[in-house]
Amino acid sequence: MAAGLTGVLAAGLLAAAGPATAVTAHGTVKCFEPAAAARADDPNRRDRRIDDLPDVSDKRIRELRRDRSSTARMSQRSLAAVPTVRVPVRVHAIKGRHRGDTYLGPRRAKAQIQTLLEAYNGGQSATNRPTRFEFYLADLDWTRNDRWYHARAGSAAEREMRRRLHEGGRRTLNLYVNRALRYPDGSIDLGWATPPELVAYEPRLDGVVVNIGSMINGRFSWANEGDTAVHEVGHWLGLMHTFEFGCDADLEGDGMPDTPLEATPAFGCPEGRDTCAEDPGVDPIHNFMDYSDDSCMWEFTTDQAGWMSESWELYRA
Repeated sequence: MAAGLTGVLAAGLLAAAGPATAVTAHGTVKCFEPAAAARADDPNRRDRRIDDLPDVSDKRIRELRRDRSSTARMSQRSLAAVPTVRVPVRVHAIKGRHRGDTYLGPRRAKAQIQTLLEAYNGGQSATNRPTRFEFYLADLDWTRNDRWYHARAGSAAEREMRRRLHEGGRRTLNLYVNRALRYPDGSIDLGWATPPELVAYEPRLDGVVVNIGSMINGRFSWANEGDTAVHEVGHWLGLMHTFEFGCDADLEGDGMPDTPLEATPAFGCPEGRDTCAEDPGVDPIHNFMDYSDDSCMWEFTTDQAGWMSESWELYRA
């Protein structure tokens, strides 16, 4: 780990305090697949989108959330006037020694990029707000390395994989596809991402990792429509989880004024759930930044689109 990044982590990029959070050594956010025995409607299951963001000290995160709230309100007013950003995506497919759901070919990679493009252009539903970002496949490469293929978030093998394969600068999305090993309890990392705030400290770790089982047509039936990548790229562009600070009205949950407060992550598709009864609106279970199943996720809000634009200008432009 670079000395500069170590200093930043010590200053506040620490693990989130909560029942469903953990952080890697280099500050990425992780997401889990539930254990094999967990049902899709089990509220206690450990799902794919748990633990995939870094956190900050309580004091600093409160400052950041307030800053993001005001910035999002300002930036969304002029969002229509900002130029489109075309983001090149370099996909690094890792191969292992085993057969099965291990191959990511050009057609499947293009289908995943198309899902990103659609989600960030306002597709998937009438309530999805378009953003300024367009994604295109710039390159697809394959590497046979069994350690990398099974690397978990934050492991030495995972960091080595990123540093060796990373291409381009902070405006390039590096998307790594592997098949991380399961944990002893049966859960597995389905995706993780680095936030834009960290790109200046460890640029070669910047990017998104997605488990091939949650790619388009992957073996995880509740998570194989491509929205794991949409969710992780949202983190890469600066978004937090919709439930990030629960029902804390001062922090506006995820810092976005137009996402209702949510106490805990949603699993499956619990229509009408309202975990913060004192806040107007039901839980934003259809938001890409919740933990709902892919078939239940289909929208970004106006303020989220505004913050992603502002975040790009602050950290990646």
